[in-house]
Amino acid sequence: MGHILVTGGSRGIGKAIVESLITENKSIIYTYANENPNETLLKQKAKDNGVTCFSYKVDQKDSSQVTKFCNQIISEYDDIEAIILNAGISQNSLISNITDEQWHEVIETNLYGPFYYLRNMYNYFISKGEGTVITVSSMAAINGSIGAAAYAASKGGIIGLAKSAGKEMARFGIKSYIIAPGYVETDMTANLNMKKTVSSILMGRLGTPQEIADLVSYLITKKNFFQNNIFTADGGNV
Repeated sequence: MGHILVTGGSRGIGKAIVESLITENKSIIYTYANENPNETLLKQKAKDNGVTCFSYKVDQKDSSQVTKFCNQIISEYDDIEAIILNAGISQNSLISNITDEQWHEVIETNLYGPFYYLRNMYNYFISKGEGTVITVSSMAAINGSIGAAAYAASKGGIIGLAKSAGKEMARFGIKSYIIAPGYVETDMTANLNMKKTVSSILMGRLGTPQEIADLVSYLITKKNFFQNNIFTADGGNV
């Protein structure tokens, strides 16, 4: 049984993805950046489902850390069947107020990080002749976002990265999908003006991490004719 790598799997959408895939009897390797508040819960859920769940602290802004980590899991497991590039951060600031430090932190985490993972796993997947890459972007990449220009730019960048990777890898049997969530109930949306935000969504509510996780599970576990698609999940955001 292969393992699935989920970056940023300790909370929010990433945690929901990990839980959903465990329910599908998938063994998981996930990363976290600063703390791992749900480690015990996720490992117990995996044990209850007869699979494994391993967690690793990785700063994906650091190319050397990502390279070392990828080499480690390839060596230890050598059965990675999919990678879900989910980890990301946001800095809320108008463009005129974004500092160099804020810009670099967001771009390096959200764009450089996925690139480092893809570069390190690229030849591994090609040598296997199969695999799946799912990149979690954002509707902010498509629509822009007031006060989150760095986040929108980084998430737009990974669409271009993922689309390019998908075109390069498709002929080797690698599937590539991009998911662009809209407003989802996570730490990132906790400080939003809920009344104003919800009024811009045709479904009249925020999405849930589980709804994004269900889409990931479908793409991982069900045979389909999708390749390099962007799946928008925004409740009809206007």
